[in-house]
Amino acid sequence: MENGSWRRGPLLGHGSARCSLEKRRRKDIVTGTRLWIALLALLVVATTALTVVPPKAGAATFSEQLRTSRRELRRAEARLDVAQAALAAAFLAHQRRGTGVLVREVSRKRHAVGFWRAVIRDLARKQAQLDSAASLERAGDWRALIDRTARKYGVNADGLYRLMMMESGGKVRAVGAGRYYGLFQYALGTWKGDWNPWRGESVFDGSAQIEASAYAIKKGMGRSLWGNTFPVAF
Repeated sequence: MENGSWRRGPLLGHGSARCSLEKRRRKDIVTGTRLWIALLALLVVATTALTVVPPKAGAATFSEQLRTSRRELRRAEARLDVAQAALAAAFLAHQRRGTGVLVREVSRKRHAVGFWRAVIRDLARKQAQLDSAASLERAGDWRALIDRTARKYGVNADGLYRLMMMESGGKVRAVGAGRYYGLFQYALGTWKGDWNPWRGESVFDGSAQIEASAYAIKKGMGRSLWGNTFPVAF
């Protein structure tokens, strides 16, 4: 009896301690699970509230696209802040389960921020080019525009300039016999053709005509568009 009692006493004590330990473990798991659910809910709410809205297709100007992209960058930065806060909260609470998901979410949000920053840089560069072209056009500096555009398309700048002078004498609003218009004397039907990426611009838009003409020459359309003057200019 004493021997049996001696054995039961420690076993009962050990069972009580184990029960207490198990309760604490279950409590920690429940607490951790609740924290994880709360963090996940925070991310879902933030993501829903800050849904990405891409720039409008066919925005009228680079300025409008730039404004839209800057707005999207601010939203992406806000989403990144929320994701980083959720990850930091998980670490502070010593939450182990699910932190990998939060880390991947932060990485994804950082990628989105980088994407919008790159879009803004590209649009800002294009807008600066347009502003520069507009300034040259206002000054009537066709030679500078031709030099820059010829480099862009890999065509002969001197030949392009000679072609313009032979066609219109550098007069942006020139109207020739047979209803040909602008610096390079396009018929309206030709200017509006599917070949021309600038067909939506005015036929009297000097920089658009220079771009379209350089593009056409690069595509091998020079002789068909300017049968008489192209062979002489080039």
